[in-house]
Amino acid sequence: MKKRTIIILLVLIVLLGGGGIVVWKLNKNQESKSSDNSPTKPSLSQLSDKELEKCLLEDFSRRLELEKYFVFNLGKEVKERTGATNATREIRNDLSNDLTKLTTSYEKKLGEKGHGLLLGKIGDATYYRIPKKKIAFVKEDFGFPSDAEWVGDKLNEKITNGKNCYIVFEKESDEFPRDYFHYEKTDETGKQWFSINDGIYLRIGVPSTIICESKEKAPEILKTDPALAGKN
Repeated sequence: MKKRTIIILLVLIVLLGGGGIVVWKLNKNQESKSSDNSPTKPSLSQLSDKELEKCLLEDFSRRLELEKYFVFNLGKEVKERTGATNATREIRNDLSNDLTKLTTSYEKKLGEKGHGLLLGKIGDATYYRIPKKKIAFVKEDFGFPSDAEWVGDKLNEKITNGKNCYIVFEKESDEFPRDYFHYEKTDETGKQWFSINDGIYLRIGVPSTIICESKEKAPEILKTDPALAGKN
């Protein structure tokens, strides 16, 4: 009797297990079909002005889709540094992530322009692919300090009062790649070599860097981006 009971239980377990596998497979198939039928995300040019404002100037979730420009908010995404006398400031996570992705996307272009990128162990030094954590506000020639308005306490004041200040800069300026990569050396063939550091250099007072003192001005600039071509 006990042996018969055990056999019946085993049969039930097999049947239930098989049914569970069938249900699991059906669910996976339904999830796959649902994923395949998910709507395609509209392009930036298809969004309304309100939708553009949200994804480019509020949560910044789609700013990397711009082709020519990059935009960030000075007051919300750059950190103050009390007592600092220089022109370099740390940045918040979302801006750090996007600038890191932007820099990584330009590694290939670095080679296309005939430059070299130092990565890994080379001689006695080791070069790493590190995230962007800072912005240095520099002069046109990349020198320090930059304009007095962008140094020390005055820079801190701009950040404090900069909740409506948006900075728009061209992704590929006339000084690319020095905006994103740190110049290391020029070899005997004349080839320039760069490494990845933890910040970007933002030149103040040049045409490729546009300071928008109000939220209303930024969309006027961004709407000229090729990614928004065709938008009414």
